[in-house]
Amino acid sequence: MPTIHDLLELSTAHLPPQLAGQLSSIPGIHACATIYGWLMWIPDTDDDAFPDQDGREVLVAIQRYAQRLGCACVLFDRDAEIIDELPRWDW
Repeated sequence: MPTIHDLLELSTAHLPPQLAGQLSSIPGIHACATIYGWLMWIPDTDDDAFPDQDGREVLVAIQRYAQRLGCACVLFDRDAEIIDELPRWDW
């Protein structure tokens, strides 16, 4: 039987604009741009935490939130819900 993973959908407002623009090119980040945002893989453990750089704390908070929910990926979409548990930025 194939493996099925849960996906967390978040608003792109949960990414600072300067970080979002480079998300797909940050070493250690596995993200693909989509028409309306990005799809980002979430590592299984904090041992696979994101590299030390500007915006790292934002990515780690999102990673831990997704891990708590058992999600393997986050889909950032401009029309997705903004949640209170994570910081947000106005674009």
